[in-house]
Amino acid sequence: MSDIVLPPEIANNPGNALNFSRPDIEYWVWQNVRGLGDVICWTISAGEIDPHGWATMSNIQVNTRAANRERASTIADQARRIIKALPWTEWNNGVVTSVDCTDGPLWQPDSNGAPRYITRYSIIYHPRQVGAVAP
Repeated sequence: MSDIVLPPEIANNPGNALNFSRPDIEYWVWQNVRGLGDVICWTISAGEIDPHGWATMSNIQVNTRAANRERASTIADQARRIIKALPWTEWNNGVVTSVDCTDGPLWQPDSNGAPRYITRYSIIYHPRQVGAVAP
């Protein structure tokens, strides 16, 4: 992959927020909850928020499945506690500043009737860079 060429006014200012890659929050969430069992995470939507070029808000859905409804509910609650604690969890690639549970956990069995809970989160985060200055 080739290097990205930034305009000189950005490239010549190493503290500019656009010089830092946006961290992969979806992968970070999954890394934290994958040990719970059958958990799937994906980003529904994402966009920059103020300050633009620095902070991002992603809406992430987390599905938890298990052999029965009670176990799927327990896993959904464990995942909720882990995800809500991300602002206090050390992350080398970024900083999570807030996590809001926007929907759920909601009981929504799979089309074949298998137990599943769905929970959606709004997560605000930014890169972890020493000396970076937000625009």
